[in-house]
Amino acid sequence: MSGGDASAPDAWGIVPAYEDAFGTWTEVPEATIDALVAAMGGDPDADAPPSSDTVHVVRAGRRATVDGAVRITLEDGTTREVEGEVPDDLPWGYHELEVRGADTPHRVIVSPGTCHLPDGLRTWGWAAQLYAVRSADSWGMGDLADLRRLARWSADAGAGTLLVNPLAAVDPLTPRETSPYYPTSRRFLDPVYARIDEAPGAAAADLDDLRARGAELNEVPTIDRDEVASRKTEALERCYAVVSDGLDADPRYRRFLDERGPDLDRFAIHQTLTELHGDRWRTWPEGLQAPSSPEVHRVAADHVDRVRFHRWVQYVLDEQLRRAGEPLALLGDLPIGSDPDGADAWMWQDVLAEGVT
Repeated sequence: MSGGDASAPDAWGIVPAYEDAFGTWTEVPEATIDALVAAMGGDPDADAPPSSDTVHVVRAGRRATVDGAVRITLEDGTTREVEGEVPDDLPWGYHELEVRGADTPHRVIVSPGTCHLPDGLRTWGWAAQLYAVRSADSWGMGDLADLRRLARWSADAGAGTLLVNPLAAVDPLTPRETSPYYPTSRRFLDPVYARIDEAPGAAAADLDDLRARGAELNEVPTIDRDEVASRKTEALERCYAVVSDGLDADPRYRRFLDERGPDLDRFAIHQTLTELHGDRWRTWPEGLQAPSSPEVHRVAADHVDRVRFHRWVQYVLDEQLRRAGEPLALLGDLPIGSDPDGADAWMWQDVLAEGVT
Protein backbone atom coordinates (compact mmCIF):
# COMPACT_ATOMS: atom_id res chain seq x y z
CA MET A 1 0.00 0.00 0.00
CA SER A 2 1.92 2.90 -1.35
CA GLY A 3 0.65 5.55 1.00
CA GLY A 4 0.10 3.49 4.12
CA ASP A 5 2.30 2.05 6.83
CA ALA A 6 3.30 -1.54 7.47
CA SER A 7 0.31 -2.20 9.72
CA ALA A 8 -2.22 -1.30 7.03
CA PRO A 9 -2.69 -4.84 5.60
CA ASP A 10 -3.51 -6.14 9.08
CA ALA A 11 -6.05 -3.35 9.52
CA TRP A 12 -7.83 -4.58 6.39
CA GLY A 13 -7.70 -8.21 7.51
CA ILE A 14 -5.03 -9.07 4.96
CA VAL A 15 -2.16 -11.35 5.94
CA PRO A 16 0.97 -9.70 4.48
CA ALA A 17 3.12 -12.86 4.54
CA TYR A 18 2.64 -16.59 4.89
CA GLU A 19 4.40 -19.94 4.82
CA ASP A 20 3.32 -21.98 1.80
CA ALA A 21 2.76 -25.74 1.56
CA PHE A 22 6.45 -26.29 0.82
CA GLY A 23 7.66 -24.37 3.87
CA THR A 24 8.70 -21.27 1.93
CA TRP A 25 8.09 -17.92 3.61
CA THR A 26 6.37 -15.64 1.10
CA GLU A 27 5.79 -11.90 1.26
CA VAL A 28 2.56 -10.83 -0.42
CA PRO A 29 3.33 -8.34 -3.22
CA GLU A 30 2.18 -4.80 -2.60
CA ALA A 31 0.18 -4.87 -5.84
CA THR A 32 -1.78 -7.87 -4.55
CA ILE A 33 -2.56 -6.11 -1.27
CA ASP A 34 -3.68 -3.01 -3.17
CA ALA A 35 -5.94 -5.13 -5.38
CA LEU A 36 -7.53 -6.82 -2.36
CA VAL A 37 -8.17 -3.49 -0.66
CA ALA A 38 -9.71 -2.11 -3.86
CA ALA A 39 -11.91 -5.20 -4.17
CA MET A 40 -13.26 -4.44 -0.68
CA GLY A 41 -14.13 -0.94 -1.80
CA GLY A 42 -11.21 0.69 -0.02
CA ASP A 43 -8.50 3.15 -0.95
CA PRO A 44 -5.10 1.43 -1.28
CA ASP A 45 -3.41 4.71 -0.31
CA ALA A 46 -5.25 4.88 3.01
CA ASP A 47 -3.60 3.53 6.13
CA ALA A 48 -6.67 1.73 7.42
CA PRO A 49 -10.34 1.10 6.66
CA PRO A 50 -13.14 2.94 8.40
CA SER A 51 -13.30 1.92 12.04
CA SER A 52 -14.87 -1.46 12.68
CA ASP A 53 -14.01 -1.63 16.37
CA THR A 54 -17.65 -1.85 17.45
CA VAL A 55 -17.48 -5.62 17.95
CA HIS A 56 -15.03 -7.27 20.36
CA VAL A 57 -14.71 -11.06 20.42
CA VAL A 58 -13.26 -12.49 23.62
CA ARG A 59 -12.52 -16.11 24.52
CA ALA A 60 -14.09 -17.07 27.86
CA GLY A 61 -11.54 -16.79 30.67
CA ARG A 62 -9.44 -14.18 28.86
CA ARG A 63 -9.22 -10.43 29.16
CA ALA A 64 -9.46 -7.84 26.38
CA THR A 65 -8.28 -4.24 26.30
CA VAL A 66 -10.75 -1.39 25.82
CA ASP A 67 -10.25 2.36 25.80
CA GLY A 68 -11.31 4.11 28.97
CA ALA A 69 -14.29 3.45 31.17
CA VAL A 70 -17.13 1.33 29.81
CA ARG A 71 -20.41 -0.09 30.99
CA ILE A 72 -21.20 -3.69 30.03
CA THR A 73 -24.84 -4.77 29.87
CA LEU A 74 -25.02 -8.54 29.98
CA GLU A 75 -27.60 -10.66 28.18
CA ASP A 76 -29.57 -11.06 31.42
CA GLY A 77 -29.82 -7.27 31.82
CA THR A 78 -27.32 -6.83 34.64
CA THR A 79 -24.61 -4.20 34.22
CA ARG A 80 -20.95 -3.90 35.16
CA GLU A 81 -18.67 -0.89 35.16
CA VAL A 82 -15.10 -1.60 34.03
CA GLU A 83 -12.13 0.46 32.90
CA GLY A 84 -9.25 -0.39 30.59
CA GLU A 85 -10.14 -4.02 29.97
CA VAL A 86 -12.95 -6.51 29.65
CA PRO A 87 -12.70 -8.85 32.66
CA ASP A 88 -12.07 -12.58 32.27
CA ASP A 89 -15.16 -13.71 34.18
CA LEU A 90 -17.89 -12.59 31.80
CA PRO A 91 -20.41 -15.32 30.92
CA TRP A 92 -20.73 -16.65 27.39
CA GLY A 93 -23.02 -14.59 25.23
CA TYR A 94 -23.62 -11.35 23.38
CA HIS A 95 -23.29 -8.33 25.63
CA GLU A 96 -23.64 -4.59 25.01
CA LEU A 97 -20.68 -2.30 25.62
CA GLU A 98 -21.18 1.44 26.20
CA VAL A 99 -17.99 3.42 25.71
CA ARG A 100 -18.05 6.87 27.25
CA GLY A 101 -17.86 9.55 24.62
CA ALA A 102 -18.59 7.15 21.75
CA ASP A 103 -21.64 7.67 19.56
CA THR A 104 -21.77 4.08 18.31
CA PRO A 105 -22.81 1.27 20.66
CA HIS A 106 -20.33 -1.60 20.91
CA ARG A 107 -20.85 -5.29 21.44
CA VAL A 108 -18.65 -7.80 23.21
CA ILE A 109 -19.06 -11.46 22.25
CA VAL A 110 -17.76 -13.93 24.81
CA SER A 111 -17.09 -17.26 23.12
CA PRO A 112 -16.49 -20.63 24.78
CA GLY A 113 -13.75 -21.22 22.20
CA THR A 114 -15.07 -24.57 21.04
CA CYS A 115 -18.48 -25.82 20.00
CA HIS A 116 -20.31 -27.77 22.67
CA LEU A 117 -20.32 -31.49 21.87
CA PRO A 118 -22.53 -33.69 24.06
CA ASP A 119 -20.98 -37.05 24.86
CA GLY A 120 -23.85 -38.81 23.10
CA LEU A 121 -22.88 -37.20 19.80
CA ARG A 122 -19.26 -38.32 19.80
CA THR A 123 -19.01 -40.66 16.86
CA TRP A 124 -16.98 -41.74 13.85
CA GLY A 125 -17.66 -41.99 10.15
CA TRP A 126 -16.31 -42.55 6.67
CA ALA A 127 -15.27 -40.07 3.98
CA ALA A 128 -16.24 -41.00 0.42
CA GLN A 129 -15.98 -39.55 -3.06
CA LEU A 130 -19.46 -40.37 -4.28
CA TYR A 131 -18.64 -40.43 -7.97
CA ALA A 132 -16.31 -43.39 -7.27
CA VAL A 133 -18.84 -45.32 -5.16
CA ARG A 134 -20.50 -47.39 -7.87
CA SER A 135 -22.88 -50.31 -7.57
CA ALA A 136 -24.24 -52.78 -10.12
CA ASP A 137 -27.16 -50.42 -10.77
CA SER A 138 -25.12 -47.25 -11.35
CA TRP A 139 -24.86 -45.53 -14.71
CA GLY A 140 -21.09 -45.21 -14.86
CA MET A 141 -20.54 -43.36 -11.57
CA GLY A 142 -21.83 -43.30 -8.02
CA ASP A 143 -25.20 -41.67 -7.39
CA LEU A 144 -27.54 -40.75 -4.55
CA ALA A 145 -29.00 -44.25 -4.31
CA ASP A 146 -25.46 -45.59 -3.92
CA LEU A 147 -24.96 -42.99 -1.20
CA ARG A 148 -28.07 -44.22 0.60
CA ARG A 149 -26.81 -47.80 0.41
CA LEU A 150 -23.40 -46.77 1.73
CA ALA A 151 -25.04 -44.75 4.52
CA ARG A 152 -27.15 -47.72 5.57
CA TRP A 153 -24.13 -50.04 5.56
CA SER A 154 -22.13 -47.47 7.56
CA ALA A 155 -24.89 -47.11 10.13
CA ASP A 156 -25.07 -50.89 10.51
CA ALA A 157 -21.30 -50.87 11.13
CA GLY A 158 -21.76 -48.36 13.96
CA ALA A 159 -20.83 -45.14 12.14
CA GLY A 160 -22.65 -41.97 13.06
CA THR A 161 -21.81 -39.87 10.04
CA LEU A 162 -20.68 -40.02 6.43
CA LEU A 163 -18.71 -37.27 4.69
CA VAL A 164 -19.08 -36.92 0.92
CA ASN A 165 -17.46 -34.71 -1.68
CA PRO A 166 -19.30 -31.57 -2.81
CA LEU A 167 -22.37 -32.52 -4.87
CA ALA A 168 -22.86 -28.99 -6.14
CA ALA A 169 -24.20 -28.11 -9.57
CA VAL A 170 -22.08 -27.32 -12.60
CA ASP A 171 -23.11 -25.71 -15.89
CA PRO A 172 -25.33 -27.97 -18.04
CA LEU A 173 -22.97 -28.02 -21.03
CA THR A 174 -20.25 -30.38 -22.20
CA PRO A 175 -17.41 -30.65 -21.59
CA ARG A 176 -18.48 -30.49 -17.97
CA GLU A 177 -16.42 -29.22 -15.08
CA THR A 178 -14.86 -32.28 -13.45
CA SER A 179 -13.73 -30.78 -10.16
CA PRO A 180 -16.35 -30.88 -7.40
CA TYR A 181 -14.65 -27.81 -5.94
CA TYR A 182 -15.45 -25.49 -8.87
CA PRO A 183 -19.26 -25.49 -9.14
CA THR A 184 -21.52 -23.04 -10.88
CA SER A 185 -23.49 -22.85 -7.62
CA ARG A 186 -22.81 -24.07 -4.11
CA ARG A 187 -26.51 -24.11 -3.22
CA PHE A 188 -27.88 -26.54 -5.76
CA LEU A 189 -27.10 -30.11 -6.79
CA ASP A 190 -25.55 -31.75 -9.85
CA PRO A 191 -28.01 -33.92 -11.84
CA VAL A 192 -25.19 -36.33 -12.61
CA TYR A 193 -25.82 -37.80 -9.12
CA ALA A 194 -29.49 -38.62 -9.79
CA ARG A 195 -30.60 -42.26 -9.64
CA ILE A 196 -32.79 -42.26 -12.73
CA ASP A 197 -34.90 -45.30 -11.88
CA GLU A 198 -35.98 -43.61 -8.64
CA ALA A 199 -37.04 -40.37 -10.33
CA PRO A 200 -40.78 -39.67 -10.61
CA GLY A 201 -42.04 -40.88 -13.96
CA ALA A 202 -39.20 -43.35 -14.52
CA ALA A 203 -41.48 -46.39 -14.35
CA ALA A 204 -43.67 -45.06 -17.17
CA ALA A 205 -40.99 -43.43 -19.32
CA ASP A 206 -39.30 -45.26 -22.19
CA LEU A 207 -35.77 -45.56 -20.81
CA ASP A 208 -34.63 -48.95 -22.08
CA ASP A 209 -32.03 -47.55 -24.48
CA LEU A 210 -30.62 -45.22 -21.84
CA ARG A 211 -30.54 -47.95 -19.21
CA ALA A 212 -28.56 -50.09 -21.63
CA ARG A 213 -26.12 -47.25 -22.23
CA GLY A 214 -25.83 -46.69 -18.48
CA ALA A 215 -24.96 -50.36 -17.99
CA GLU A 216 -22.26 -50.05 -20.66
CA LEU A 217 -20.79 -47.02 -18.90
CA ASN A 218 -20.73 -48.99 -15.66
CA GLU A 219 -18.47 -51.61 -17.24
CA VAL A 220 -15.78 -49.02 -18.02
CA PRO A 221 -13.20 -48.60 -15.22
CA THR A 222 -12.89 -44.85 -15.77
CA ILE A 223 -15.66 -42.29 -15.36
CA ASP A 224 -16.95 -40.60 -18.52
CA ARG A 225 -18.66 -37.72 -16.75
CA ASP A 226 -19.78 -35.99 -19.95
CA GLU A 227 -21.45 -39.13 -21.28
CA VAL A 228 -23.05 -39.94 -17.93
CA ALA A 229 -24.38 -36.38 -17.64
CA SER A 230 -25.75 -36.37 -21.19
CA ARG A 231 -27.56 -39.68 -20.81
CA LYS A 232 -28.97 -38.77 -17.38
CA THR A 233 -30.17 -35.39 -18.65
CA GLU A 234 -31.96 -37.12 -21.51
CA ALA A 235 -33.48 -39.61 -19.09
CA LEU A 236 -34.64 -36.86 -16.75
CA GLU A 237 -36.22 -35.05 -19.69
CA ARG A 238 -38.23 -38.18 -20.52
CA CYS A 239 -39.28 -38.60 -16.88
CA TYR A 240 -40.29 -34.94 -16.71
CA ALA A 241 -42.46 -35.34 -19.81
CA VAL A 242 -44.39 -38.06 -17.97
CA VAL A 243 -45.03 -36.10 -14.75
CA SER A 244 -45.05 -32.51 -15.99
CA ASP A 245 -48.81 -32.05 -16.25
CA GLY A 246 -49.43 -33.18 -12.68
CA LEU A 247 -46.59 -31.39 -10.92
CA ASP A 248 -48.65 -28.51 -9.59
CA ALA A 249 -50.90 -30.97 -7.77
CA ASP A 250 -47.96 -32.55 -5.91
CA PRO A 251 -47.88 -31.06 -2.38
CA ARG A 252 -44.29 -32.13 -1.75
CA TYR A 253 -43.16 -30.40 -4.95
CA ARG A 254 -45.07 -27.23 -4.10
CA ARG A 255 -43.57 -27.20 -0.60
CA PHE A 256 -40.09 -27.59 -2.10
CA LEU A 257 -40.69 -24.59 -4.37
CA ASP A 258 -41.91 -22.53 -1.42
CA GLU A 259 -38.89 -23.46 0.70
CA ARG A 260 -36.33 -22.65 -2.00
CA GLY A 261 -38.10 -19.50 -3.18
CA PRO A 262 -36.76 -17.01 -5.73
CA ASP A 263 -33.18 -18.34 -5.60
CA LEU A 264 -34.33 -21.61 -7.15
CA ASP A 265 -36.12 -19.68 -9.90
CA ARG A 266 -33.01 -17.64 -10.65
CA PHE A 267 -30.83 -20.74 -10.70
CA ALA A 268 -33.18 -22.51 -13.12
CA ILE A 269 -33.23 -19.41 -15.32
CA HIS A 270 -29.43 -19.26 -15.27
CA GLN A 271 -29.16 -22.91 -16.36
CA THR A 272 -31.62 -22.23 -19.18
CA LEU A 273 -29.75 -19.12 -20.32
CA THR A 274 -26.49 -21.09 -20.22
CA GLU A 275 -27.99 -23.65 -22.59
CA LEU A 276 -29.03 -20.82 -24.89
CA HIS A 277 -26.00 -18.51 -24.75
CA GLY A 278 -23.03 -20.42 -23.31
CA ASP A 279 -21.38 -20.80 -19.93
CA ARG A 280 -19.93 -17.30 -19.45
CA TRP A 281 -22.66 -14.90 -18.46
CA ARG A 282 -20.47 -11.83 -19.03
CA THR A 283 -20.50 -12.68 -22.76
CA TRP A 284 -24.29 -12.96 -22.93
CA PRO A 285 -26.33 -10.18 -24.54
CA GLU A 286 -26.07 -7.18 -22.23
CA GLY A 287 -29.72 -7.30 -21.24
CA LEU A 288 -29.30 -10.83 -19.86
CA GLN A 289 -26.31 -10.11 -17.64
CA ALA A 290 -28.43 -8.77 -14.75
CA PRO A 291 -30.77 -11.39 -13.23
CA SER A 292 -33.56 -8.90 -12.50
CA SER A 293 -33.63 -7.28 -15.95
CA PRO A 294 -36.80 -7.23 -18.08
CA GLU A 295 -34.93 -9.13 -20.79
CA VAL A 296 -34.20 -12.00 -18.39
CA HIS A 297 -37.87 -12.17 -17.39
CA ARG A 298 -38.90 -12.17 -21.05
CA VAL A 299 -36.55 -15.01 -22.00
CA ALA A 300 -37.63 -16.98 -18.92
CA ALA A 301 -41.26 -16.58 -20.00
CA ASP A 302 -40.40 -17.67 -23.55
CA HIS A 303 -38.68 -20.80 -22.20
CA VAL A 304 -40.90 -21.39 -19.19
CA ASP A 305 -41.04 -25.18 -19.60
CA ARG A 306 -37.25 -25.48 -19.68
CA VAL A 307 -36.97 -23.33 -16.55
CA ARG A 308 -39.60 -25.53 -14.95
CA PHE A 309 -37.60 -28.63 -15.93
CA HIS A 310 -34.48 -27.36 -14.16
CA ARG A 311 -36.53 -26.58 -11.05
CA TRP A 312 -38.02 -30.07 -11.08
CA VAL A 313 -34.60 -31.70 -11.44
CA GLN A 314 -33.50 -29.96 -8.24
CA TYR A 315 -36.60 -31.32 -6.52
CA VAL A 316 -35.72 -34.86 -7.65
CA LEU A 317 -32.18 -34.48 -6.35
CA ASP A 318 -33.32 -32.96 -3.06
CA GLU A 319 -35.70 -35.85 -2.43
CA GLN A 320 -33.05 -38.46 -3.22
CA LEU A 321 -30.48 -36.73 -1.01
CA ARG A 322 -33.00 -36.55 1.83
CA ARG A 323 -33.59 -40.30 1.60
CA ALA A 324 -29.85 -40.94 1.44
CA GLY A 325 -29.46 -39.15 4.77
CA GLU A 326 -32.08 -41.15 6.65
CA PRO A 327 -29.77 -43.91 7.99
CA LEU A 328 -27.25 -41.46 9.53
CA ALA A 329 -26.03 -37.86 9.43
CA LEU A 330 -24.53 -36.84 6.09
CA LEU A 331 -21.80 -34.22 6.00
CA GLY A 332 -21.24 -32.47 2.70
CA ASP A 333 -17.84 -31.09 1.87
CA LEU A 334 -18.21 -27.48 0.75
CA PRO A 335 -16.30 -25.79 -2.05
CA ILE A 336 -14.42 -22.70 -0.91
CA GLY A 337 -15.95 -20.71 -3.74
CA SER A 338 -17.70 -21.06 -7.07
CA ASP A 339 -17.06 -20.37 -10.74
CA PRO A 340 -16.88 -16.57 -11.31
CA ASP A 341 -18.69 -17.19 -14.60
CA GLY A 342 -21.32 -19.38 -12.94
CA ALA A 343 -24.79 -19.15 -11.48
CA ASP A 344 -23.89 -17.87 -8.01
CA ALA A 345 -21.74 -15.09 -9.46
CA TRP A 346 -24.55 -14.12 -11.84
CA MET A 347 -27.28 -14.20 -9.19
CA TRP A 348 -25.29 -12.36 -6.49
CA GLN A 349 -23.01 -10.13 -8.54
CA ASP A 350 -24.09 -7.11 -6.48
CA VAL A 351 -22.60 -8.57 -3.28
CA LEU A 352 -19.52 -10.45 -4.55
CA ALA A 353 -16.10 -8.83 -4.94
CA GLU A 354 -14.86 -8.93 -8.52
CA GLY A 355 -11.41 -10.15 -9.49
CA VAL A 356 -10.48 -11.88 -6.23
CA THR A 357 -10.85 -15.38 -4.85
